Amino acid sequence: MAKIYPDHPLGDTKSNAERKVFYALKDLLPDDYVVLHSVPIYHRTSEKDRLASGELDFLVAHPSMGVIVIEVKGGGITFDSKSGRWSSMAFDGSVYEIKNPYEQAKKYSFCILNELKLCSFTKRFRYPVGHAVWFPDIELSGNNLGISVSLREITLDSQDLSGTSAAIPKLFTHCLGKQNNTPGKEAIDALQSHLAPSWKIKVDLSSIVSGERTIIYDATLSQYKILSLLQRHKRALICGAAGTGKTYLAIEKSRRLASDEGKTVLFVCFNIRLAEKVRELLGNEKRVEVFHFHGLTSHLCKKANIPVPRPDPLSPGENFFKYELPQTMMEALSIVNDRYDALIVDEGQDFDYSWWGPLINTLKNPEQDVVYIFYDDNQVIYNRNLRFPVDREPFSLHENCRNTKAVLAAALKYYKGEIKPSSIGPEGHPLIIINVKSSAEEKSAVKKEIEHLIRAENLKSYEITILTPRREENSIWKENESIAGCKLSWQKREQGVIFCSTIHSFKGLESPVVILSETDKIPSNFHDQMFYVGISRANSFLIIIKYE
Repeated sequence: MAKIYPDHPLGDTKSNAERKVFYALKDLLPDDYVVLHSVPIYHRTSEKDRLASGELDFLVAHPSMGVIVIEVKGGGITFDSKSGRWSSMAFDGSVYEIKNPYEQAKKYSFCILNELKLCSFTKRFRYPVGHAVWFPDIELSGNNLGISVSLREITLDSQDLSGTSAAIPKLFTHCLGKQNNTPGKEAIDALQSHLAPSWKIKVDLSSIVSGERTIIYDATLSQYKILSLLQRHKRALICGAAGTGKTYLAIEKSRRLASDEGKTVLFVCFNIRLAEKVRELLGNEKRVEVFHFHGLTSHLCKKANIPVPRPDPLSPGENFFKYELPQTMMEALSIVNDRYDALIVDEGQDFDYSWWGPLINTLKNPEQDVVYIFYDDNQVIYNRNLRFPVDREPFSLHENCRNTKAVLAAALKYYKGEIKPSSIGPEGHPLIIINVKSSAEEKSAVKKEIEHLIRAENLKSYEITILTPRREENSIWKENESIAGCKLSWQKREQGVIFCSTIHSFKGLESPVVILSETDKIPSNFHDQMFYVGISRANSFLIIIKYE
């Protein structure tokens, strides 16, 4: 059986004639033949040196005989000597004009010979190249093809299908004669490697992440339709799992209120880093002021010229957050006259109920002005009571648009909300779980993974985030330590830096790649919530370190 490439007719091989020849060559020639089917040909034309394309039907090569290009024509064949035109008649009687098959085969044989002379793999070998034509649907015995009495010697017909093993060697003799310098096996192997190579170009993770980022961005924009549905509602609760676009909807609602309606907007969240990100995304929108709750309290205290409250380091307790902080804000508001037309709250699940009184009092009309609260009832890490100052049924977000399907599936294992979100993102890469036995082993494993991501997968350092339940002073990860030629930082995300953060501090944020570290230090009573938050921060790629 001949070595044939590909080993089956291509899906777009519509010609039944070519299929007949394919299996005749494959099944009846011995294994010292190499056959290439449907070889693309590119050659320069005299017309402005334009690159033209074509495709030869079969190339048959043999180490001791050379190379023959075979053009296949199916159906009944007609040649009009007066006009010089060729035509093929199909079995249903329809007639199609075709190109002169002998001229086609000859042209492609010259193209192949030139290609072999130029290619670095094959130019050191000598290849005798001939051409022939095969009419597998008709029998030519007794028929005069005209043009040349020798034309029949380089032509095969239907009878040669069953006699391929004898017809092909004879064809080589007629086309090329006896060769003193035959190509040899090494030359035929080089020809096959050049004209029918097997190859694989790996798509690096950076390219995949970039493509997924576009899909995720488009999916996020699709969520904006929800704001149109809620446009007539001055007050609303919007509930959704991590990745359903709550923060982006909150930002867009703020932008619309400010730009389209000319309202002054107070945007409040829990996480200081999320506040910084929202501020950055809003850009020059001067009518929107962004704070995290503690920052808002400090801002109002400074404007009111009263002391900024600080928790007692010896006994912080919950009284500071539940009573002292909101009472101080109310005191500041009694002095400061600044008020807003709208209040937008993100991360509402982390707000204590005692905070809503002062927040509502930041409005010009606390009873009627716009209030939108976005929250996730599965992210209650701080044990807040989920009570809100809006007496409405929550509007639920069901579609995850932040994560790939693979990341979402991992996060949903720890999801306890009422309605599980469905993914409208890309499939994504399966998560990687690395089992370790010690902190030293974990550091080594994580550094190795980061080095691979940056050097082999071409990811940027700022696309990678290490999340841990521990603060820097208790973590194995330290400011400015070196990882894969980059510096680790707990302060900033930028080029040349691997960012590290507590899971708590990264709530509401996201990263193309997340490495969930020091998981053995997650408190047992917060295990599921923190795994859910940590995993759902990853847009595209997730690595989890687990202790055996």
